[in-house]
Amino acid sequence: MTEDLQARPGSRRPPTAVIVLAAICLVSGLGVAALYQAMKSDIEENMARAFRQALQAVLGEADEYGTVGAYAQDVADEDKVYVCRDDGRTLYAARGEAKGYQSTVEVIVSVRADSPNGALAADPVIHAMAVFESGETPGLGENIRAVEKDVSVWGALAGARPAERRPWFQDQFSGKRLSDLVVETRKDTDRIAAVTGATRTSEATTLAVRNAVGRIIERTAEVYGR
Repeated sequence: MTEDLQARPGSRRPPTAVIVLAAICLVSGLGVAALYQAMKSDIEENMARAFRQALQAVLGEADEYGTVGAYAQDVADEDKVYVCRDDGRTLYAARGEAKGYQSTVEVIVSVRADSPNGALAADPVIHAMAVFESGETPGLGENIRAVEKDVSVWGALAGARPAERRPWFQDQFSGKRLSDLVVETRKDTDRIAAVTGATRTSEATTLAVRNAVGRIIERTAEVYGR
């Protein structure tokens, strides 16, 4: 064995296992990064699709939605305030969010305008709202998305199909004014009835709705004047 191949006194060669482990970690890290980049566009497209569907749910089947004023090109679609004029009525819509029990709850809210091209009143009437992003506890907080079934077991066996219905928690916002958005734990309230066992999620969703309406009020005042 030559001198070049002999270990120097007092020196230690890195254990083979350590080298192998380091190589595995490096390859794994690169693999995860590559996978994320490959899936990033799909994730973004899915989120954009969910936003568009929620926007349509609160504004209806109008052929085209406009924005309240012009936005810079770098402003994301989710951060814009929208307007829909159809059948003689004007609706504004915007996204809102709030921290829930274990996730951020994101909603789309539409409100009725008193007049076209005018600033929104301080206590507007909510037309509709839809939750398009949440990750609350299944069976509890996620029941903000739950739809009550109106077909019995026997009806289902007979082939009856349930009617198209919206989530009951979300549906109760329609027709209420901003000042009515107070969460209560009893079901016979004319305010907002909390989801059973998920008061915190119910309050977060209601706050998200308030935040969305606040954005609409601020934007319409900025563009149309107070």
